[in-house]
Amino acid sequence: MSSINKSNDNDGLYSDAVSKIRNHLVAYVPNHDPHINVLHEPLLEGAPKQILIRDFFWKYKKYYNPMKTVYFKYHILTSDSESANEPAVKAAMKKANVATLVTLATVGTDVKEALEKSYKSWESVANIKFTEVEHYHEADLVVGFYNKNIGKEDLNPFTKYPDKSIDHKSQTWVNINNPKFSDKQYLQVNKNIRKAFTHEIGHQLCLSHPGTYDADNKNRPSYEKSATHFEDTLAYTVMSYFNESYTGQDFKGLFPSGPMLNDIAAIRELFGPNVVSNSGSENSSVRYGFNSNTHRDYQTARNKDDELLFCACDPVVSDENSVTNIFDFSGFTQDQVINLNEKHFSDVGGLKGNVSIARGCTIHVAMGGKGNDIIIGNDNNNCWLEGTAGDNIFYSGLGNKEMTGGLGKNTYVYLCANQSSEYNYDIIQDFKPGIDKIDLSAFVFGGTGKLNFDVNSFSGKPGEVLFEYDNAWNITTVYITVEKEKFNSRFMIVFMGEPKLSQSDFIV
Repeated sequence: MSSINKSNDNDGLYSDAVSKIRNHLVAYVPNHDPHINVLHEPLLEGAPKQILIRDFFWKYKKYYNPMKTVYFKYHILTSDSESANEPAVKAAMKKANVATLVTLATVGTDVKEALEKSYKSWESVANIKFTEVEHYHEADLVVGFYNKNIGKEDLNPFTKYPDKSIDHKSQTWVNINNPKFSDKQYLQVNKNIRKAFTHEIGHQLCLSHPGTYDADNKNRPSYEKSATHFEDTLAYTVMSYFNESYTGQDFKGLFPSGPMLNDIAAIRELFGPNVVSNSGSENSSVRYGFNSNTHRDYQTARNKDDELLFCACDPVVSDENSVTNIFDFSGFTQDQVINLNEKHFSDVGGLKGNVSIARGCTIHVAMGGKGNDIIIGNDNNNCWLEGTAGDNIFYSGLGNKEMTGGLGKNTYVYLCANQSSEYNYDIIQDFKPGIDKIDLSAFVFGGTGKLNFDVNSFSGKPGEVLFEYDNAWNITTVYITVEKEKFNSRFMIVFMGEPKLSQSDFIV
């Protein structure tokens, strides 16, 4: 992937690496990514509000102190429940139209565990806590499992929003005659039932579908006819009915098990972000992917064949410390695109657009895998970008970065002098002269013509390149002069050690 071949671009003649970076900087961005057929208007920052269109019944639980946790009690209603035959339960079943020819069902621990994981997924992104209770009358939220053999629509879980007639409880009803309950694989991570549980819990918390649609025997919504805005797919919200292909992603038949990009923004609007104390060492970092410490299966990979599907979302820290967020995709063998910018999507482990980053979330470390990866940094300081193997392409973004290329032939792309300056410079740990490349084929330095490598000292003319070795620090620095009216300081990259750099190590 570190090819120095030139390719045509609308703005000139750039290297393959630059063209790939330019393309992936706008990947999945509607009206910028040429691979996406945009059928509906993108709402961008307005999209999360589309799943907040219902009245927020739980507002009485929302404390004025935004750091205060909101507590919910939930009850799993089955034929084994002590309250199964109580009048209040019968009334709730009648209200939900599941009273005729219906009996409550018995479910196994695997179903209950899958449901608990879905509750935990919401708990991990908002300032809410869920506790299971044994009795129906204690609960704010109820999940009732029943048997019924009439109509396809009865196979889909559904939720009734709370009102006075059902004891101020939000009720979800699940028909276990859905054939997917007979196959335990559908209870596993990224499968249909897990997605359905997470979706219905979203309804319990007063989130709605992104559009005014629902499903029954006669009407099956479609993205083309029923969606009202671009972001109404599972890539953006687990509350959607529509698959991710309409917005350019490809999950290869998998479903989200946790809240996605717009779900997180919406639920935090209602309850605030999740809050943690960082006084202990365990919470000093959050690692997604391999060696994960999130305790969430959809954010954890243990071998190269595992599949990830999640939106990264860091907690708010209640003390003066901070959390370091880490993307560890080092165990995958496929070519990957890892984009560390918030609200953007990455191609991880063979899927397309399967990892996103929530609004306000900063990823500080990215670790690529054994394929030929493209790693795109964000505009934050003190971040680490690491390749493992393969021929990788790095784009650091603004802000100072440390980068390690790894074993392959690596290319470091710079598009602008502000990307690495004397006051905010990148450090490359393991540059291999004659193998790795610094790609300046699209570099904007404010001057005209080509860069000049044949100088022993600066004259002040933009585009002069000078190498300098510091024996005391054992570092080599590359400086490039720029037009002072356009940039605050010289372009500068630091290389650890004393690599014997020459003009041939640069693509110009």
